[in-house]
Amino acid sequence: MRSLAARSLALAVIAAAWSGAAWPDPARGADPPDLASGAEPPDLTSGQDVFEEFCAACHGYDGIRIIPQAPNFSDGESLEQEAALLLASIRDGKGELMPLWSEDLSDRQMLDVLAYIMTLRRPE
Repeated sequence: MRSLAARSLALAVIAAAWSGAAWPDPARGADPPDLASGAEPPDLTSGQDVFEEFCAACHGYDGIRIIPQAPNFSDGESLEQEAALLLASIRDGKGELMPLWSEDLSDRQMLDVLAYIMTLRRPE
């Protein structure tokens, strides 16, 4: 089980990119959401389930990559990007390196899985 600090950090990072109504657009510089507006925070348990089913074959169950082209999430690789860009990568894929998941996952599931991925980073 990930620490409370890791979960809190993951939720804060994701909340800063999620409006609760539409995908944030990094090109438009979407403002952080007003969490009092009713936007639900990500569900890390759901995110873990999605990650294990759809992502772990390449990214590893513990975030240590299985295939060389995949980021090593346990080292924080690629996680320094803005959350909106990471969400776009999940939604739209990365060409031949990663499939687009928008056809298989809901917006909510993609948000949840990104929140979970943020918890995979191990302290240095």
